[in-house]
Amino acid sequence: RKGDQIAQTFLTGREQLVVVDDMRLRWITPREMARLQGFPDDYEIFLPDPQAYFIFGNAVTVPVAEAVANRIKMFLLSL
Repeated sequence: RKGDQIAQTFLTGREQLVVVDDMRLRWITPREMARLQGFPDDYEIFLPDPQAYFIFGNAVTVPVAEAVANRIKMFLLSL
């Protein structure tokens, strides 16, 4: 996010770029952001791209949320 460094997180706008095979840069798509956040491919994105970037940029990663919930469930069942 600074100069040519690698971003450690998603931003909520269309600032994210990826490098393709021949070293060209292109924008990451809302669908790719959804995939990286753990949403299934059949998740319907019904928002315009600017809003989708905002939503996925602020999303909690689905597999992480599921893992945390399962740990809480295990703890509560052990009481």
